[in-house]
Amino acid sequence: MQRKNDDLAFDATMRAAAPHQVHRRRDEVAIAIEPGDIREKVREKRIGNFLLFVVDVSGSMGAQQRMVETKGAILSLLLDAYQKRDRIGMVAFKGNTAETLLPPTSSVEMAHKLLEELPTGGKTPLSASLIKAYEVAKAHLYKDPNVSPLLIIISDGKGNVSMGADKPLAEVRRAAEIIRDEERIKTLVVDVEKNGFLTFGLARELAVANVDEVNLLDDHIVDVLLDSAAMGVNTVEREGVSFTHPANFILVGTMNPEEGELRPQLLDRFGLCVNITGILDPALRVEVVKRRAAFEEDPESFSLQWEGEEEKLRRRIVSAKALLPKVRISDEILFLIAKIAVEMGVDGHRADLIMMKAAKTTAALYGREEVTEDDVRSSVDLALLHRMRRKPFQDLAIDREKLQGVIGGPQASHQHSHTHAHAHAHKAGRSDHHHHHGR
Repeated sequence: MQRKNDDLAFDATMRAAAPHQVHRRRDEVAIAIEPGDIREKVREKRIGNFLLFVVDVSGSMGAQQRMVETKGAILSLLLDAYQKRDRIGMVAFKGNTAETLLPPTSSVEMAHKLLEELPTGGKTPLSASLIKAYEVAKAHLYKDPNVSPLLIIISDGKGNVSMGADKPLAEVRRAAEIIRDEERIKTLVVDVEKNGFLTFGLARELAVANVDEVNLLDDHIVDVLLDSAAMGVNTVEREGVSFTHPANFILVGTMNPEEGELRPQLLDRFGLCVNITGILDPALRVEVVKRRAAFEEDPESFSLQWEGEEEKLRRRIVSAKALLPKVRISDEILFLIAKIAVEMGVDGHRADLIMMKAAKTTAALYGREEVTEDDVRSSVDLALLHRMRRKPFQDLAIDREKLQGVIGGPQASHQHSHTHAHAHAHKAGRSDHHHHHGR
């Protein structure tokens, strides 16, 4: 028998030989061991942690004691790294570039000294810092494949410098996608955008959790999401890091209901739900194929072709966000929303709140400062579809006749055609995908 090493696992060898002693010759020995009984110890290499701090030292970090709090958070993490003998590194960014201040090392003292002397000032080259951190982590992985890199990115997310011709935020997104595609590199983002209060996220615009097949999440992940949404805080405990932070996030999930349902507690946390069906109009299907082919042939030209339309939509959304605080909703409309929730048999008050917010948002999007019944009508499907009680194997659907009886009014003809279109789509093909949006 060929040995892999000479490190005998004595107890395992004895256990392997024991059942065969009745049939073996034991000449003057207490136990007979044959080559097939030999067991050797398998020693696994320790998977070390590499904490790479990516620190924003731009001018905006010098305001409102942000840098003081940032240094305090880093020092706490450095103490954990010292106790666990983890390797550490540091990348700082300001002005037009990102610089590796501290290559991978075990010296917490060096990191502490650098941190104390770290000045602030200049612009925020956020995309450059992400690429630099990615390069440092990849190089360390090449030298030691057993290491587990964790990028701890500390910034207010106000990237305002590009490496190329694209806009800063577009570059940040692409850099984040590059890091995300490397499964061995984990990231932890600390957003100090709020007034003097450390939070997680990469500015509000990037603080979005997008989960595909959200109905297939492990139970412990669902529990974390529920606790974070209910309590407003989350505790992260992972390699070398233990940190509690406020949790203010937007959760976007997609799912195929045929693969399993969401837990009711999590489903209720989603504010809006879109029931996606296949396109049945041949002309529209042809247009989808043409646009997809055009994009694959020349992505840049395709993007330029629709850039004007996207810019119009962007400006419309920006205007709606500015108008939203001024939008009013009358008691009459609030009573209508409450009546809809009661008549449709929805439990709790979350549906009422979501319908109110969605109706106000719709009014702002159309440039109005007063919510109308039409705004409420447009929010019903989004807010109630996933909250309706239904029997096992029953498709998601809203009783249009009951809804029309509640809303009534002069819009009956419009609502009839709207209902007919939905009924026709469901009859032709069963919905096979849901898209949830929650906060």
